[in-house]
Amino acid sequence: VNIDTSATAVFESGPVPDIVAKYLDKRSMDDLRAGIHPKDLRLVTKMLKGRTIVVNHRGERKNHFKITGLGPPADKLKFQDQDGNEMSVSSYFTAKYNKRLAYPFLPCIQVKRDIFLPMEVCELVAGQRYTAKLNGKQTSEFIKITCQPPSVRLNKISDGLKLLEHKNEYMQEFGMT
Repeated sequence: VNIDTSATAVFESGPVPDIVAKYLDKRSMDDLRAGIHPKDLRLVTKMLKGRTIVVNHRGERKNHFKITGLGPPADKLKFQDQDGNEMSVSSYFTAKYNKRLAYPFLPCIQVKRDIFLPMEVCELVAGQRYTAKLNGKQTSEFIKITCQPPSVRLNKISDGLKLLEHKNEYMQEFGMT
């Protein structure tokens, strides 16, 4: 039983377009209307690849996917529907889900070899650990946020112990008192 506190760095969660704009230091989505510069696109791809997203265009059905890469913008990426008609991802979402995309100029998120989703229907799932090495500034900020005086840490540990003094069904299940 570990009642000590711990901390880890996690990726920011939320709507993917907002996070991409923030990552590229853009004031708004309008700054991306002309497209994302190839150098920036490589950075964004590296940042997003392997992260888990949830889609928000299907109402209650929240499918989770792992990002495998980025594709062309939703208004330029074409595919053939079940009837053999060629259409863009943007027009597909309008026809299938009655959802007109606000940012069809953003790259699609690739989740499988042949499945691409418009960036704006994707949200990054919370709590995904950041495992890469933090840079100097990030390390400094992390230490400032997590550093606590010994008395504060002792109080938190004592509070955790008090919680365990009461009947804890999980500990009892293992025969612990």
